[in-house]
Amino acid sequence: MNKTIFEQMGGTYTMQGDYRLPNITLPAEDERPIGVLEGIHRLRLRGCPRQALRSRLRHRTLRAASEKA
Repeated sequence: MNKTIFEQMGGTYTMQGDYRLPNITLPAEDERPIGVLEGIHRLRLRGCPRQALRSRLRHRTLRAASEKA
């Protein structure tokens, strides 16, 4: 029987009844910096007033302020 591409790349299978299920795991998630819109949303959820958001956007300090919490 020919090997599947998954097996050729070093993958293995586990038999569950009549089925062959691939043994796969998810990689660990890395920390990604949040974007401007996500920062606005996070600050709005915390009750930050709109004028403060506009000021932070003008002075480009939104990202630093939203990452503190």
